[in-house]
Amino acid sequence: MEFYKKLSTTLRLLSFLFVFFCGMQLLAQSGNVSRNRYSLEGSVGLSSALTHLPDSLNPKAVTFFKPMLAGRYMFNPRWGVMTDASFEFFESNNLKTSMNYFRTVNLRLSFQVILNLGRTLHFERFAPNFSILMHGGGGFSSLRDARTNWIKGWRTNMADEKMNLLVGLTPQYRLNNRWVLTADLTYLTHWHQNYEFNFGPKILDPKSIQGSVLNAHLGVTYYIGKYKEHVDWQFEEKKSIDPPVETPLVENNEKTNHDMDYDGIPDSLDLCPDKAGLKTYGGCPAPVAVAECHLEEFPVLRFDKSTTVLTEEHKQILKEFAICLNKDASIKLIIHGYADNIGDPISIDDIAYRRALNVKRQLTQEGVDKDRLVAMSEGAKRPKLADSVYSRIGHNRLAVFERISNNRFDIKELTTDRSLQGLLFTIQVGAYSYQFNPNALQKFGKVLYSKAPNQNLTRYSVGIYQSKDQALKELSSLKRFGMFPDAFVTAYYLGERITIKRAESILRDMGDGILEKP
Repeated sequence: MEFYKKLSTTLRLLSFLFVFFCGMQLLAQSGNVSRNRYSLEGSVGLSSALTHLPDSLNPKAVTFFKPMLAGRYMFNPRWGVMTDASFEFFESNNLKTSMNYFRTVNLRLSFQVILNLGRTLHFERFAPNFSILMHGGGGFSSLRDARTNWIKGWRTNMADEKMNLLVGLTPQYRLNNRWVLTADLTYLTHWHQNYEFNFGPKILDPKSIQGSVLNAHLGVTYYIGKYKEHVDWQFEEKKSIDPPVETPLVENNEKTNHDMDYDGIPDSLDLCPDKAGLKTYGGCPAPVAVAECHLEEFPVLRFDKSTTVLTEEHKQILKEFAICLNKDASIKLIIHGYADNIGDPISIDDIAYRRALNVKRQLTQEGVDKDRLVAMSEGAKRPKLADSVYSRIGHNRLAVFERISNNRFDIKELTTDRSLQGLLFTIQVGAYSYQFNPNALQKFGKVLYSKAPNQNLTRYSVGIYQSKDQALKELSSLKRFGMFPDAFVTAYYLGERITIKRAESILRDMGDGILEKP
């Protein structure tokens, strides 16, 4: 009966916490919904009993194998909840035949609240891959006699059920968008504990806080979900603070002191008596700010070593640049990404491409049509800049703009001229400077075409495939007919041709939902 009372109390506490934080989820700012929120966490470590292990029995105070499994959900980048389960053994150093020998197991289930200190304190400003989670909560513990098989003897062995309270810190280091290394230090204490951890003398006051334990773990976290990134690493954008706008002063709907426009300013002092306005502007409406274009030449963006993230300075430059681009819709650009010649060619190419792609995304957020922009990796090539400009910059970590007459990378269906924006694999049969007759290829699938950049050539491809292997299989069939011996498999995404390696990486990160339908 005592056991069920404690279990009932614990369940009521957990139910209250669950309802409270479900309500918090509705009220909290949800942040970017296009991020994963669930995670699974596993770890092993050691556990040290700080109290209620009698010295007279010479116990092992430290358990060196202590597994833990947890599931976590984040409402937003700062707050979340977690449920976890673990156990630890306590054992004396006496011989198993000794009267004083004991071995017990303490099983724990808890529900905890998570505060992401990394996002609260803005660790991303100096350590973007490091964070600390602070957690605390309570749950249910069961101490069992483990001198015999404690699993089979669950109902018959001596037991002590109690509630637990715990608080801890979990540093975490991000390896990639799915895996995180973690360490954890947790202080655990019990309430309604009736016995010492060796089932020794009964504790006199079971309603007091008893039985303290210190846990230390090393483990990993795996992020679950269809999106590329987890909300743990959603960095807060710096927000500009706009000056307060003075609102019209209107106290009632009746004219007072000959106030024709009801803005609270008498007509005798109102410069615009027939239009409601603000005191700041003499009773006239606030002037509408008109964005001006001050562009004299295309900007050159410089990046720090090994980084592809846009700084606030970059974003301000691109915001001003977008004003000019939005005023002239005929301007179409190639964004060339560059990188230093440090590392293997694949990494160099990837960094250069991500720089160009991040610039494109930022301009798109500022209202520039994405079909006017092409992101392109130039790897460690020398940028297309004047010698005087390049020597003054002194490095290759750049994003450079080049104007083109049209969006020549845009891949389309030959029959419908429909632009294709999803990820697709296709078979390129050739590039021609004259108009190509596609009739011979119709039986192999849809015929596609795209303009080659800076060349008077048109690339022709056949088929829309959802994997490299599927495209390679069809390529073999094509070559068996003795046609186009130089044909090869390539890939497109957002209308731009990309490498097969990058296409497979995008597919792994973003899932099948981005594939172009055949």
